[in-house]
Amino acid sequence: MPLEPYLRGRVWWGRGRVNINGRAITGPYRKSTGALDEVGARDWIAEESEMQRRRHYSGEKTVFYFKDAIELYPANTRSARQCYPCSMKSVACRCPKSPGSS
Repeated sequence: MPLEPYLRGRVWWGRGRVNINGRAITGPYRKSTGALDEVGARDWIAEESEMQRRRHYSGEKTVFYFKDAIELYPANTRSARQCYPCSMKSVACRCPKSPGSS
């Protein structure tokens, strides 16, 4: 059964499975779409189905955040100052762009 919206209280939910050519590629879904109207629920179902199809064809994508990149980057003092603006630091900065420097 493909993903379809249904009303549960005031919020629309989605139930079913994501299919490709009639073959289920996910387990059974029963999730809230967070939408208060059917159109919003159908939009959520379309986005979720597309994401699961892409995941099925190309594999799981790992999400990296900026803070992860900073930790993995072998930075020296100069490049670290370029990555982190002085206004974001909690310690006093001695670089010329620092608001507290003279």
